[in-house]
Amino acid sequence: MPTISEQKQVIKVNSKVFLYGKHKGKEYYGVSIPWRIAKQLIGKTLDATLLLPDGELRVHGVEVIYVSGKLAITVPAKYSDRLKGVERVDVLLEEIE
Repeated sequence: MPTISEQKQVIKVNSKVFLYGKHKGKEYYGVSIPWRIAKQLIGKTLDATLLLPDGELRVHGVEVIYVSGKLAITVPAKYSDRLKGVERVDVLLEEIE
């Protein structure tokens, strides 16, 4: 039976979605993470759930990194069509052990 200290922490944040690059017709998006939250998560592998208008998008094995001068998580290019036109999104971040 897990104790309180062993339970996974889930962090919810409302963040901006930004386009950080285009290459060979693909668009690459990032989701900015505020510094007060990112400083706890730097160097850790995370599962991210993005609550989009058309449903949830789960991205496994992401890290908080610097992208275009911002602390952010990156979303694989295959999901770029779902992020096109989205300005802000709720993100649930959960640390992977």
